[in-house]
Amino acid sequence: MTTVLNVLFEERIGGPQLRVLQVAEQALRLGFRTIVAIPKGDPMFAKLLDERGIPCEQLELVRLRHTQNLLTHARFAAHWWPNVSALRTIIRKHRVDVVHTNGLLHLQAAIAARLENVALVWHLNDVNSALHLKTIFLPIVRSLSHQVAVAARAVGRFYFPDPWQVENRLQVLYAPVDVERFNPGKNGDTARHEFGTGGDPLIGTVANLSPGKGCEFLIEAIPLIRRHFPQARFVIVGEMLANRESYWQSLIQRVDELAQATHVRFVGRIDAQDMPCLMREFTIYVHPSEFEACPMAVLEASASGVPVIATDVGGTNEIVVHGETGFLVRPRSPQEISDSVIRLLNEPAAAHALGEAGAARMKALFSLERCVEAHVRVYTAALQGCREARPARVAGPPSRSRALHNEQEES
Repeated sequence: MTTVLNVLFEERIGGPQLRVLQVAEQALRLGFRTIVAIPKGDPMFAKLLDERGIPCEQLELVRLRHTQNLLTHARFAAHWWPNVSALRTIIRKHRVDVVHTNGLLHLQAAIAARLENVALVWHLNDVNSALHLKTIFLPIVRSLSHQVAVAARAVGRFYFPDPWQVENRLQVLYAPVDVERFNPGKNGDTARHEFGTGGDPLIGTVANLSPGKGCEFLIEAIPLIRRHFPQARFVIVGEMLANRESYWQSLIQRVDELAQATHVRFVGRIDAQDMPCLMREFTIYVHPSEFEACPMAVLEASASGVPVIATDVGGTNEIVVHGETGFLVRPRSPQEISDSVIRLLNEPAAAHALGEAGAARMKALFSLERCVEAHVRVYTAALQGCREARPARVAGPPSRSRALHNEQEES
């Protein structure tokens, strides 16, 4: 049995947390046991892990943040070495073989893995890290990691425009979607009844309510849509984060200013178990983010047979095929969002066909089984790389990473 320590520096439930949860359950059957380390704080993810029998270590993990607040940086510095020491203790306690750290800035787990001489997978999940941070941290990623995982091909291009720098160590690990749970053929009458929309069109989005998720642009599109479909209803699903109060208050205020309050509902956080039922009730799913890697909500909406309108940012165009499974629009464009929603509502047969094509694409390319197999390949390669003494790399002509190239061919 191979033991993997998956280190997340955010305890609130989001795409990376759901990926870790789903993969951990399935990978155990293939001989890979997962231990999860997360910061102390919101208990919901730790509770989910406990319910699934996945060991969880909650620590005072502190991450480096994009802020000019000196106290925040001082707290990070004060906890840095204790974080490394605590992770080393976990590695020894659970006899960890592979450390899987998530995020460019999360160096503590990488240092702990190196000091304990275990394999390291460094997982990059974003397309918006600042240039100076990439300049500082990417040489460390290249030096310490045995495998570099990226959440989408777009993430690979963002961090490694010349993939020869990590040749044979760069792997795409798309987030998984449980195509059985999100099967569009399952019943979802409960959610429809709760929203009280009857047969009216229901347009929804799912995201933690924080800047960059683009909910304000969907809100600006609502009166444009309702000029053509006055009966349309809108649902914004997502946790209202305490440290983003000013943002979500601005969303609520803007809905009031546009006189749309009777047609818009802020639902808050939905339990992961209820998400399939919710997704199947959407007539159209809109994902208006300003930046993304591989958004879980888009995968789940497509798997549910719902036509998707998403901004063409990051890896979103690797999930949504424009004109085949949904529509891609420019970011920050309420007009393009409204035009696409109106088009789909005017053409229900075409919208249904897009949804069916999206569900088929999820089953073929983004299933949980496929994701688990990809994780196992990455872990196996990391173990092999850790065992072998790697010769010094010499500069040579650029060549595409073989693993990344294979993923491009498959898609």
